Amino acid sequence: MARNDSTGMIVALVAGLLGLISVFGYFLIEELGAWWQLETFIYNFYINAFGYLGEELILNEINLVAGIIFIIGIALILFNIISKSKKLSLLSFIMMAAGLALFVIALTIDYENITGDYGVIATWGAGIGFYIGIGACVLSLISAALMD
Repeated sequence: MARNDSTGMIVALVAGLLGLISVFGYFLIEELGAWWQLETFIYNFYINAFGYLGEELILNEINLVAGIIFIIGIALILFNIISKSKKLSLLSFIMMAAGLALFVIALTIDYENITGDYGVIATWGAGIGFYIGIGACVLSLISAALMD
């Protein structure tokens, strides 16, 4: 049983670190922490987990709440390394998944603000940070399964 517990702690640590990279990687390299990207011939837009493009909030406040909920999930999974609780791992998974889902829902509400007049000359989609966030969310669920 102790082996699963230590494996669960390691998976929880990796999930927490990936979660931190997915949110705060934007401030190191914009492409790394971008949860949404819009690439045109002229300029590339990288939007972080909070709905910001650089220092300007271009999405609605729901995205800001989504980023905060995701960070709470990260804090819970990192705290779970100490507490070793299956319930806390499940709660962190739910919080992280809710943050990701809320981001996508809010993104569909602000779709016109994001794409604007670019139309067909732009490519858009989820950024690297969003996929890293999904990986962190899945790892938090795996850590819940490995905890005793």
